[in-house]
Amino acid sequence: MPRKGLMIDYEYCTGCHTCEVACKQEHGYPVGKGGIHLNEILTEMPDKRIRIDYLPFPTAYCDLCAARVRKESCRLVSNIARPPPCITAR
Repeated sequence: MPRKGLMIDYEYCTGCHTCEVACKQEHGYPVGKGGIHLNEILTEMPDKRIRIDYLPFPTAYCDLCAARVRKESCRLVSNIARPPPCITAR
């Protein structure tokens, strides 16, 4: 059985919402729907400072860019395929 996964580097996330925008543009989701949602977690530190962490979370609409990944697997045959917009190479 084929398996798919999505790697999200939570330490790298700055809360810019680019992943949400890219997903909505890729799939044409209407306002209020999307394949990924950015959660903001506020924590009050002992010295009364506030720490803000961001957690990108795939929603029920996330299909892991299945159509794009299928095209990418055929890359040797055609150079048209490109990686999903939510994935960047380092």
